[in-house]
Amino acid sequence: DLNESEVYRLVRDGRWNTNFEKIVDENLMKFISHLVPKYASCFGNAGINGCLNIGVDDTCEISGCPYKGEFPIDRLHETVEKSLEDNVRGGLSGMELLERVDITIIPLETNTDILVDDAGIAYKKATEEMMKYYDLLDIYGREYSEFHLKHREYTQGLEVLLNTRRYRMEMVDFIRKSYEKSENQKNMESLIKQLESSDYLKLDLDDLEWQREDRSTLFYWVVRFRTECKDDVCETKPCRPQKPSIYGPRQILCHLPSLRRRF
Repeated sequence: DLNESEVYRLVRDGRWNTNFEKIVDENLMKFISHLVPKYASCFGNAGINGCLNIGVDDTCEISGCPYKGEFPIDRLHETVEKSLEDNVRGGLSGMELLERVDITIIPLETNTDILVDDAGIAYKKATEEMMKYYDLLDIYGREYSEFHLKHREYTQGLEVLLNTRRYRMEMVDFIRKSYEKSENQKNMESLIKQLESSDYLKLDLDDLEWQREDRSTLFYWVVRFRTECKDDVCETKPCRPQKPSIYGPRQILCHLPSLRRRF
């Protein structure tokens, strides 16, 4: 098998390597052994001398089959003979069937002045997309670190928030903005006075269900403060950038005609 590095070197530099040659050879023989019996049966049933062209893509462009060195014609004959013998029913042997098949190999002449370097264009675009992705990933990493730190601040224990000077001052502003004018202002001032003092504040953990609904208690306000601040921070959570959808090694090998100019 080709590893990812070999595939990208193949696309980037047009380097033909031994592993790639083996893959092309094996897949070509598999393709022929799969396709020839089907068409032989079709042509035989139709009573025609059909012609099967291999090396033509879906747009009818003659793309050829990539091969380096002398093509193994003897191995090709053996492959066709065996595939016909194993898959075509009738009274004829594989050799007799092969005698009715004319195999012609036509070397494909390529003109680099005409061919477009599709692989080079695709590689350049993929490189640009991946570099852009990693730039965005770097920004995301820094933004997520800031978000995580901020989120951690407002998910600490209630007494930690209540007895940290910075959060106390934020809580004072929070209470002043949230307290309704119709409510008892003395309660608000009492709460603020406690928060502005240098006393260590201990939460009363009795009857918490009642305290959660009582706006005159510190427990109510520290819970509400932490919840709303945490929710505000969660809204700033950055989205991880999506990795570009580009051809992987296996997909690249399915688009070999695009590499013609490179070879």
